[in-house]
Amino acid sequence: MTRFTTLLFVALTLVSLGFMGSDAIADDSPLNSTEQAWLDQLERDPARVRALISAEENASRMEHWDTVTSVDVTGLYFCLETNGRDPGQIIDRVPVGTSVVAWYSLEMPRKMDVPFLVQVHWKHNDTLDRLETHEVTAPSYHYRLWDRQSLRRAGTWTATVVYNGTDLATTTITVHN
Repeated sequence: MTRFTTLLFVALTLVSLGFMGSDAIADDSPLNSTEQAWLDQLERDPARVRALISAEENASRMEHWDTVTSVDVTGLYFCLETNGRDPGQIIDRVPVGTSVVAWYSLEMPRKMDVPFLVQVHWKHNDTLDRLETHEVTAPSYHYRLWDRQSLRRAGTWTATVVYNGTDLATTTITVHN
């Protein structure tokens, strides 16, 4: 944990404890100057503190991205709709005829050669129903994609994300009458 992250954690902890009753705080000793400075800054300019938190989170992501050595799925969900570029409410059971989204996110090495292709295999009761190919156009630590399918038959449906012939992740949904 970096010094900045530690200080930020202390500031956020202090703020959250401020919303609790004083008997919830085990140590009621005075704040040190650094803790007080963070608390003062948070009260004066919460947008700046949020920006600093965001910058620290981004730096942490970039640091992690440098350790990524292969393409991998970091999330795969069924949902009815997307929420911007993120998944909507995650679901695992729908009635026949429902159109669902298989939303997934990929991480890949920073210096990955692009574009490359990823497939989504839609299976109904273990039988391939549809294969959809998606092109990844830029390296990313959080590349988000989704594919929509109308589930017109009852049973178990799966969506599997495949890269270079290797199944990376699978999710399942039950479709009922």
